[in-house]
Amino acid sequence: MSVSSSCTLQVSNTAIAFPSTAAGNNAPLANTVSATNNGNVEGYIWISGTSWATSANSAINFFVTNTIFSNAPNQNAAGYLANALTLSASNTAVLIPAITSNTLYFGVNIPAGQASNTYTQNIIFQTVC
Repeated sequence: MSVSSSCTLQVSNTAIAFPSTAAGNNAPLANTVSATNNGNVEGYIWISGTSWATSANSAINFFVTNTIFSNAPNQNAAGYLANALTLSASNTAVLIPAITSNTLYFGVNIPAGQASNTYTQNIIFQTVC
């Protein structure tokens, strides 16, 4: 007899709506993404992302590391620089036991002098059992 084990990730939203934020300031870690493990073993959330760009200019406008994450809500994004998003997948150290959910909170630090515009970024989620 063999027993298979897996952890499968389901993410709650497809878009995070960061608030309008002035250059040189930050949006606090209040933008949530809930991740559910529908598998039968625990897993860790791993994330990566792209740099920020505008629809008019797909070149890098500011960097992926300006996006900050935490498993604690309403923190000042400037205080969580160690939890910066990166281009390659990294372990958030947020554990999701089997058949449960956990939440990540996202904020963004807007560089001083950044031009006023609408920016987009892709964040990729995966789970590692």
